[in-house]
Amino acid sequence: MEENNKLPHDKEQENGEQPQSADAEAGKEPDRSGLEAGGQEKLSFAGPEPAAAAEKETAPEEKAPAGESTAGWLSKLGEKITGTISRIPGLRRPLTKLGPVGTALGTITAGVLVLGLGTLLMTGGITGHTSAKVKPTPLKWILTYEDQTWEADLGKMGFDGKDPKTLDREKWEKWFEKVQKDVEISAVDARMERLGSPIEPEKEGKRIRVEEVEAWIANLPKGINKPRKLPVETLKPKVTAAQLEQVDQKRIGRYTTRYNPGEINRTTNVRLSSQAINNLVLSPGEEFSFNKTVGQRTAQRGYKNATVIVNGEFTDGMGGGICQTSSTLYNSVDHAGLEVTARFSHSKEVTYVPKGRDATVAWYGPDFKFRNSLSKPVLIKSTANGGYLTVEIFTSP
Repeated sequence: MEENNKLPHDKEQENGEQPQSADAEAGKEPDRSGLEAGGQEKLSFAGPEPAAAAEKETAPEEKAPAGESTAGWLSKLGEKITGTISRIPGLRRPLTKLGPVGTALGTITAGVLVLGLGTLLMTGGITGHTSAKVKPTPLKWILTYEDQTWEADLGKMGFDGKDPKTLDREKWEKWFEKVQKDVEISAVDARMERLGSPIEPEKEGKRIRVEEVEAWIANLPKGINKPRKLPVETLKPKVTAAQLEQVDQKRIGRYTTRYNPGEINRTTNVRLSSQAINNLVLSPGEEFSFNKTVGQRTAQRGYKNATVIVNGEFTDGMGGGICQTSSTLYNSVDHAGLEVTARFSHSKEVTYVPKGRDATVAWYGPDFKFRNSLSKPVLIKSTANGGYLTVEIFTSP
Protein backbone atom coordinates (compact mmCIF):
# COMPACT_ATOMS: atom_id res chain seq x y z
CA MET A 1 0.00 0.00 0.00
CA GLU A 2 2.86 2.39 0.70
CA GLU A 3 4.22 2.05 -2.88
CA ASN A 4 0.95 3.31 -4.29
CA ASN A 5 1.27 6.51 -2.30
CA LYS A 6 4.84 7.29 -3.40
CA LEU A 7 5.70 9.59 -6.25
CA PRO A 8 7.79 8.43 -9.28
CA HIS A 9 11.07 9.93 -8.11
CA ASP A 10 10.76 7.96 -4.86
CA LYS A 11 10.66 4.73 -6.87
CA GLU A 12 13.88 5.63 -8.65
CA GLN A 13 15.60 6.11 -5.30
CA GLU A 14 14.48 2.66 -4.16
CA ASN A 15 16.14 1.06 -7.19
CA GLY A 16 19.43 2.68 -6.20
CA GLU A 17 19.45 4.87 -9.29
CA GLN A 18 20.15 8.51 -8.73
CA PRO A 19 18.91 11.00 -11.26
CA GLN A 20 21.83 12.48 -13.22
CA SER A 21 22.00 16.18 -13.80
CA ALA A 22 23.58 17.73 -16.87
CA ASP A 23 26.65 18.80 -14.83
CA ALA A 24 27.21 15.29 -13.54
CA GLU A 25 27.18 13.86 -17.04
CA ALA A 26 29.75 16.41 -18.15
CA GLY A 27 32.04 15.48 -15.25
CA LYS A 28 31.52 18.79 -13.53
CA GLU A 29 30.81 19.39 -9.88
CA PRO A 30 27.08 19.96 -9.47
CA ASP A 31 25.96 23.46 -8.56
CA ARG A 32 25.00 23.41 -4.87
CA SER A 33 24.36 27.07 -4.47
CA GLY A 34 20.64 26.37 -4.19
CA LEU A 35 21.14 24.17 -1.11
CA GLU A 36 20.79 25.51 2.37
CA ALA A 37 22.73 24.27 5.36
CA GLY A 38 21.85 20.70 6.16
CA GLY A 39 21.42 19.80 2.53
CA GLN A 40 17.97 21.27 2.10
CA GLU A 41 17.34 22.82 -1.26
CA LYS A 42 15.89 26.28 -1.20
CA LEU A 43 13.58 27.72 -3.82
CA SER A 44 14.60 30.77 -5.72
CA PHE A 45 12.65 32.93 -8.12
CA ALA A 46 13.94 34.59 -11.22
CA GLY A 47 11.80 37.65 -11.47
CA PRO A 48 9.45 39.55 -9.21
CA GLU A 49 8.32 38.24 -5.85
CA PRO A 50 5.34 35.82 -6.02
CA ALA A 51 3.02 38.22 -4.28
CA ALA A 52 3.91 41.04 -6.64
CA ALA A 53 3.56 38.78 -9.64
CA ALA A 54 0.20 37.61 -8.41
CA GLU A 55 -0.89 41.21 -7.98
CA LYS A 56 0.09 42.07 -11.54
CA GLU A 57 -1.49 39.02 -13.08
CA THR A 58 -4.67 38.81 -10.99
CA ALA A 59 -7.68 39.63 -13.10
CA PRO A 60 -10.21 42.16 -11.81
CA GLU A 61 -13.09 40.81 -9.76
CA GLU A 62 -15.83 39.39 -11.90
CA LYS A 63 -19.45 38.57 -11.29
CA ALA A 64 -21.38 35.74 -12.83
CA PRO A 65 -23.10 36.92 -16.00
CA ALA A 66 -26.87 36.78 -15.93
CA GLY A 67 -28.17 33.44 -17.12
CA GLU A 68 -24.93 31.53 -16.42
CA SER A 69 -25.02 28.83 -13.77
CA THR A 70 -23.02 29.22 -10.58
CA ALA A 71 -21.11 25.96 -11.24
CA GLY A 72 -20.09 27.05 -14.75
CA TRP A 73 -18.96 30.42 -13.60
CA LEU A 74 -16.93 28.90 -10.77
CA SER A 75 -15.24 26.52 -13.23
CA LYS A 76 -14.14 29.37 -15.51
CA LEU A 77 -13.00 31.42 -12.54
CA GLY A 78 -10.94 28.49 -11.27
CA GLU A 79 -9.26 28.09 -14.68
CA LYS A 80 -8.30 31.77 -14.74
CA ILE A 81 -6.88 31.61 -11.23
CA THR A 82 -4.95 28.42 -12.06
CA GLY A 83 -3.54 29.94 -15.24
CA THR A 84 -2.37 33.03 -13.41
CA ILE A 85 -0.75 31.12 -10.57
CA SER A 86 0.96 28.68 -12.95
CA ARG A 87 3.00 31.52 -14.42
CA ILE A 88 4.66 32.12 -11.08
CA PRO A 89 8.09 30.37 -11.21
CA GLY A 90 8.73 27.47 -8.88
CA LEU A 91 5.13 26.69 -8.04
CA ARG A 92 5.04 23.49 -10.08
CA ARG A 93 7.69 21.82 -8.00
CA PRO A 94 6.45 18.54 -6.36
CA LEU A 95 5.62 18.83 -2.69
CA THR A 96 5.77 15.27 -1.45
CA LYS A 97 4.53 16.10 2.01
CA LEU A 98 1.28 17.57 0.81
CA GLY A 99 -0.24 14.18 0.09
CA PRO A 100 -2.57 13.73 -2.87
CA VAL A 101 -2.43 17.39 -3.93
CA GLY A 102 1.03 16.75 -5.28
CA THR A 103 2.22 20.22 -6.28
CA ALA A 104 2.31 23.69 -4.83
CA LEU A 105 0.12 24.85 -7.70
CA GLY A 106 -2.50 22.22 -6.88
CA THR A 107 -2.40 23.10 -3.22
CA ILE A 108 -2.90 26.81 -3.83
CA THR A 109 -5.63 26.21 -6.40
CA ALA A 110 -7.50 23.87 -4.06
CA GLY A 111 -7.15 26.39 -1.25
CA VAL A 112 -8.51 29.20 -3.42
CA LEU A 113 -11.48 27.09 -4.50
CA VAL A 114 -12.27 25.97 -0.95
CA LEU A 115 -12.01 29.55 0.29
CA GLY A 116 -14.24 30.79 -2.52
CA LEU A 117 -16.88 28.12 -1.95
CA GLY A 118 -16.86 28.80 1.77
CA THR A 119 -17.40 32.48 1.12
CA LEU A 120 -20.27 31.70 -1.21
CA LEU A 121 -21.92 29.50 1.38
CA MET A 122 -21.56 32.09 4.11
CA THR A 123 -22.76 35.03 2.04
CA GLY A 124 -25.66 33.18 0.50
CA GLY A 125 -24.53 32.99 -3.15
CA ILE A 126 -23.19 35.07 -5.99
CA THR A 127 -24.38 38.54 -6.83
CA GLY A 128 -26.73 38.38 -9.78
CA HIS A 129 -27.80 34.76 -9.17
CA THR A 130 -29.39 34.80 -5.74
CA SER A 131 -30.55 37.52 -3.39
CA ALA A 132 -30.97 37.33 0.39
CA LYS A 133 -34.55 37.34 1.60
CA VAL A 134 -35.15 40.50 3.63
CA LYS A 135 -37.70 40.20 6.39
CA PRO A 136 -40.36 42.89 6.05
CA THR A 137 -40.51 45.40 8.89
CA PRO A 138 -43.50 44.56 11.11
CA LEU A 139 -46.28 47.15 11.13
CA LYS A 140 -47.28 46.97 14.78
CA TRP A 141 -49.56 49.44 16.52
CA ILE A 142 -48.93 49.19 20.24
CA LEU A 143 -51.25 50.65 22.88
CA THR A 144 -50.63 50.54 26.62
CA TYR A 145 -52.57 51.41 29.75
CA GLU A 146 -51.34 50.73 33.26
CA ASP A 147 -50.06 47.12 33.15
CA GLN A 148 -51.91 46.17 29.95
CA THR A 149 -50.57 46.10 26.38
CA TRP A 150 -52.40 45.58 23.09
CA GLU A 151 -50.78 45.02 19.68
CA ALA A 152 -52.44 45.29 16.28
CA ASP A 153 -50.82 43.93 13.12
CA LEU A 154 -51.69 46.76 10.75
CA GLY A 155 -50.22 44.84 7.83
CA LYS A 156 -53.02 42.32 8.21
CA MET A 157 -55.45 45.23 8.24
CA GLY A 158 -54.34 46.39 4.79
CA PHE A 159 -52.00 49.21 5.87
CA ASP A 160 -49.12 49.66 3.41
CA GLY A 161 -46.87 51.44 5.91
CA LYS A 162 -47.31 54.86 4.30
CA ASP A 163 -50.87 55.85 3.46
CA PRO A 164 -53.36 55.78 6.38
CA LYS A 165 -56.18 55.46 3.84
CA THR A 166 -55.05 51.90 3.06
CA LEU A 167 -56.03 50.81 6.58
CA ASP A 168 -59.18 48.70 6.66
CA ARG A 169 -61.18 50.73 9.18
CA GLU A 170 -63.74 47.99 9.75
CA LYS A 171 -61.02 45.55 10.86
CA TRP A 172 -59.35 48.22 12.98
CA GLU A 173 -62.60 49.22 14.72
CA LYS A 174 -63.38 45.58 15.48
CA TRP A 175 -59.93 45.22 17.09
CA PHE A 176 -60.30 48.51 18.99
CA GLU A 177 -63.66 47.43 20.42
CA LYS A 178 -61.81 44.69 22.31
CA VAL A 179 -59.46 47.30 23.77
CA GLN A 180 -62.43 49.38 24.88
CA LYS A 181 -64.03 46.37 26.58
CA ASP A 182 -60.79 45.77 28.50
CA VAL A 183 -60.47 49.38 29.67
CA GLU A 184 -63.81 51.16 29.80
CA ILE A 185 -66.05 50.94 32.85
CA SER A 186 -69.35 52.75 33.39
CA ALA A 187 -69.62 55.00 36.40
CA VAL A 188 -71.99 53.74 39.10
CA ASP A 189 -74.10 56.17 41.10
CA ALA A 190 -74.46 55.93 44.82
CA ARG A 191 -77.85 54.47 45.59
CA MET A 192 -80.36 54.60 48.38
CA GLU A 193 -83.80 53.16 47.67
CA ARG A 194 -85.49 54.98 50.48
CA LEU A 195 -84.46 57.61 52.95
CA GLY A 196 -82.76 55.93 55.91
CA SER A 197 -81.85 52.71 54.08
CA PRO A 198 -78.16 51.74 53.57
CA ILE A 199 -76.29 53.77 50.96
CA GLU A 200 -74.42 51.93 48.22
CA PRO A 201 -71.32 54.09 47.51
CA GLU A 202 -70.57 55.45 44.08
CA LYS A 203 -67.89 54.07 41.73
CA GLU A 204 -65.87 55.99 39.17
CA GLY A 205 -65.77 54.87 35.55
CA LYS A 206 -63.22 55.02 32.72
CA ARG A 207 -63.54 56.05 29.09
CA ILE A 208 -61.01 56.08 26.25
CA ARG A 209 -60.88 59.44 24.49
CA VAL A 210 -61.59 57.98 21.07
CA GLU A 211 -61.28 61.37 19.36
CA GLU A 212 -57.58 61.49 20.29
CA VAL A 213 -57.00 57.95 19.04
CA GLU A 214 -58.68 58.92 15.76
CA ALA A 215 -56.17 61.77 15.41
CA TRP A 216 -53.35 59.20 15.72
CA ILE A 217 -54.79 57.31 12.75
CA ALA A 218 -54.32 60.38 10.56
CA ASN A 219 -50.55 60.23 11.34
CA LEU A 220 -50.33 56.44 11.42
CA PRO A 221 -46.80 56.02 9.95
CA LYS A 222 -45.29 58.03 12.84
CA GLY A 223 -46.74 55.66 15.42
CA ILE A 224 -45.60 52.36 13.93
CA ASN A 225 -43.79 50.03 16.39
CA LYS A 226 -43.85 52.73 19.10
CA PRO A 227 -45.85 52.06 22.28
CA ARG A 228 -48.43 54.76 22.94
CA LYS A 229 -50.30 55.27 26.18
CA LEU A 230 -54.06 55.22 25.78
CA PRO A 231 -55.77 58.52 26.60
CA VAL A 232 -58.19 57.49 29.35
CA GLU A 233 -60.40 59.83 31.32
CA THR A 234 -62.19 59.24 34.60
CA LEU A 235 -65.99 59.28 34.59
CA LYS A 236 -67.56 60.80 37.66
CA PRO A 237 -70.84 59.33 38.95
CA LYS A 238 -73.86 61.63 38.95
CA VAL A 239 -74.89 60.68 42.47
CA THR A 240 -72.54 60.46 45.42
CA ALA A 241 -73.07 59.11 48.89
CA ALA A 242 -72.59 62.66 50.18
CA GLN A 243 -75.53 63.87 48.07
CA LEU A 244 -77.77 61.09 49.30
CA GLU A 245 -76.94 61.94 52.87
CA GLN A 246 -78.31 65.44 52.20
CA VAL A 247 -81.14 64.56 49.79
CA ASP A 248 -83.79 65.79 52.25
CA GLN A 249 -82.18 69.19 52.76
CA LYS A 250 -83.73 71.24 49.93
CA ARG A 251 -87.47 71.20 49.19
CA ILE A 252 -88.35 71.98 45.59
CA GLY A 253 -92.02 70.93 45.38
CA ARG A 254 -95.07 70.66 47.68
CA TYR A 255 -98.81 70.08 47.30
CA THR A 256 -101.62 69.29 49.78
CA THR A 257 -105.15 67.97 49.28
CA ARG A 258 -107.94 67.21 51.76
CA TYR A 259 -109.81 63.94 52.29
CA ASN A 260 -112.61 62.89 54.66
CA PRO A 261 -111.11 60.76 57.43
CA GLY A 262 -114.63 59.57 58.25
CA GLU A 263 -114.68 57.51 55.08
CA ILE A 264 -112.74 54.64 56.63
CA ASN A 265 -112.19 52.46 53.57
CA ARG A 266 -111.17 55.36 51.33
CA THR A 267 -108.90 56.77 54.04
CA THR A 268 -107.22 53.35 54.37
CA ASN A 269 -106.48 53.28 50.64
CA VAL A 270 -105.12 56.84 50.66
CA ARG A 271 -102.80 56.07 53.58
CA LEU A 272 -101.52 52.77 52.08
CA SER A 273 -100.70 54.39 48.72
CA SER A 274 -99.11 57.39 50.47
CA GLN A 275 -96.88 55.09 52.49
CA ALA A 276 -95.86 53.24 49.29
CA ILE A 277 -94.33 56.38 47.74
CA ASN A 278 -92.97 57.94 50.95
CA ASN A 279 -89.16 58.32 51.28
CA LEU A 280 -88.57 57.02 47.74
CA VAL A 281 -85.29 58.28 46.20
CA LEU A 282 -84.87 58.69 42.44
CA SER A 283 -81.49 59.02 40.74
CA PRO A 284 -80.93 61.51 37.90
CA GLY A 285 -82.71 60.27 34.79
CA GLU A 286 -84.68 57.61 36.66
CA GLU A 287 -88.37 57.28 35.81
CA PHE A 288 -91.07 56.83 38.43
CA SER A 289 -94.18 54.71 37.79
CA PHE A 290 -97.09 54.96 40.23
CA ASN A 291 -98.47 51.51 39.41
CA LYS A 292 -95.07 49.87 39.68
CA THR A 293 -94.21 51.62 42.95
CA VAL A 294 -97.54 51.18 44.73
CA GLY A 295 -98.22 47.74 43.31
CA GLN A 296 -101.51 45.98 42.66
CA ARG A 297 -104.33 47.02 44.95
CA THR A 298 -105.66 43.80 46.51
CA ALA A 299 -107.42 42.76 49.70
CA GLN A 300 -104.41 40.64 50.62
CA ARG A 301 -102.35 43.82 50.71
CA GLY A 302 -104.86 45.63 52.90
CA TYR A 303 -106.79 47.66 50.34
CA LYS A 304 -110.54 48.18 50.69
CA ASN A 305 -113.52 48.69 48.42
CA ALA A 306 -114.39 52.36 48.07
CA THR A 307 -115.88 54.80 45.59
CA VAL A 308 -114.22 54.86 42.16
CA ILE A 309 -115.09 56.47 38.81
CA VAL A 310 -115.68 54.10 35.91
CA ASN A 311 -116.78 55.41 32.52
CA GLY A 312 -117.94 58.66 34.07
CA GLU A 313 -119.94 56.98 36.81
CA PHE A 314 -119.29 56.52 40.52
CA THR A 315 -119.16 52.92 41.69
CA ASP A 316 -117.45 50.77 44.30
CA GLY A 317 -114.11 49.27 43.47
CA MET A 318 -111.00 47.87 45.10
CA GLY A 319 -108.58 50.65 46.07
CA GLY A 320 -110.95 53.56 45.63
CA GLY A 321 -109.26 56.80 46.70
CA ILE A 322 -105.72 56.10 45.49
CA CYS A 323 -106.21 58.52 42.59
CA GLN A 324 -106.14 61.33 45.18
CA THR A 325 -102.60 60.22 46.05
CA SER A 326 -101.50 60.11 42.39
CA SER A 327 -103.10 63.51 41.68
CA THR A 328 -101.48 65.15 44.72
CA LEU A 329 -98.11 63.70 43.65
CA TYR A 330 -98.58 65.03 40.10
CA ASN A 331 -99.12 68.60 41.31
CA SER A 332 -96.07 68.44 43.61
CA VAL A 333 -93.89 67.05 40.80
CA ASP A 334 -95.12 69.74 38.43
CA HIS A 335 -94.28 72.39 41.04
CA ALA A 336 -90.75 70.94 41.35
CA GLY A 337 -90.24 71.28 37.60
CA LEU A 338 -89.67 67.59 36.96
CA GLU A 339 -90.56 65.98 33.61
CA VAL A 340 -93.99 64.36 33.49
CA THR A 341 -93.96 61.43 31.04
CA ALA A 342 -97.49 59.99 31.46
CA ARG A 343 -100.71 61.48 32.91
CA PHE A 344 -104.42 60.92 32.27
CA SER A 345 -107.48 62.74 33.62
CA HIS A 346 -110.60 61.09 35.03
CA SER A 347 -113.68 60.66 32.89
CA LYS A 348 -115.51 62.75 35.51
CA GLU A 349 -114.33 65.77 37.48
CA VAL A 350 -112.99 65.22 41.01
CA THR A 351 -113.31 67.54 44.00
CA TYR A 352 -109.85 67.33 45.62
CA VAL A 353 -107.92 69.18 42.84
CA PRO A 354 -108.82 71.88 40.32
CA LYS A 355 -110.17 70.86 36.95
CA GLY A 356 -107.50 69.38 34.69
CA ARG A 357 -105.03 68.91 37.57
CA ASP A 358 -105.85 65.26 38.31
CA ALA A 359 -103.98 62.04 37.43
CA THR A 360 -106.08 58.88 37.27
CA VAL A 361 -104.52 55.43 37.67
CA ALA A 362 -105.72 51.82 37.35
CA TRP A 363 -103.84 48.55 37.63
CA TYR A 364 -104.67 47.39 34.14
CA GLY A 365 -105.14 50.89 32.79
CA PRO A 366 -103.70 54.40 32.99
CA ASP A 367 -100.50 55.12 34.92
CA PHE A 368 -98.86 58.27 36.20
CA LYS A 369 -95.14 58.59 35.39
CA PHE A 370 -92.46 61.23 35.71
CA ARG A 371 -88.70 61.40 35.28
CA ASN A 372 -86.08 62.95 37.55
CA SER A 373 -84.77 65.47 35.05
CA LEU A 374 -82.30 67.00 37.54
CA SER A 375 -78.60 66.20 37.81
CA LYS A 376 -79.08 65.33 41.49
CA PRO A 377 -81.17 62.74 43.31
CA VAL A 378 -84.68 63.62 44.42
CA LEU A 379 -86.68 62.42 47.38
CA ILE A 380 -90.46 61.97 47.63
CA LYS A 381 -92.00 62.60 51.04
CA SER A 382 -95.69 61.77 51.49
CA THR A 383 -97.88 61.91 54.60
CA ALA A 384 -101.60 61.32 55.16
CA ASN A 385 -102.83 62.44 58.55
CA GLY A 386 -105.86 64.22 60.02
CA GLY A 387 -107.61 64.57 56.67
CA TYR A 388 -104.63 66.15 54.88
CA LEU A 389 -102.52 64.45 52.24
CA THR A 390 -99.22 66.22 51.57
CA VAL A 391 -96.58 65.26 49.01
CA GLU A 392 -93.19 67.02 48.95
CA ILE A 393 -90.18 66.77 46.62
CA PHE A 394 -86.66 67.28 48.01
CA THR A 395 -83.13 67.22 46.64
CA SER A 396 -79.61 67.84 47.90
CA PRO A 397 -78.24 71.42 48.14
